[in-house]
Amino acid sequence: MVRILLDHDLSTEVAVWFGPDITRVKAGQVRAKAEGLAAARNVAHIGDFSMTVGRVGQDHRVVMSVEGRHADGSSAGEVASFVEWGQLRNPWSGKPVAGKHIMRDAIS
Repeated sequence: MVRILLDHDLSTEVAVWFGPDITRVKAGQVRAKAEGLAAARNVAHIGDFSMTVGRVGQDHRVVMSVEGRHADGSSAGEVASFVEWGQLRNPWSGKPVAGKHIMRDAIS
């Protein structure tokens, strides 16, 4: 088994070396792939789904936001982490909920 560790600030270093246009292009690619995965994995029924790309200094970030909805239509708050990684116990059914792993798969 081999473990490879990448510098935590690698994308920022790349942006400094080559300019923010490089990370903007890659962020756009990740966003497009994540939106496609979300559509294929039927995330829209969970609530209001959005993907945004924002500039942070020389770097860019891709943010997934999912505002959940209760059955009565009221807001359940931000549920993006549950969509991505799953949930041990759904508060209504008591059953585990599998994660969709959208962002993980979008960057691979």
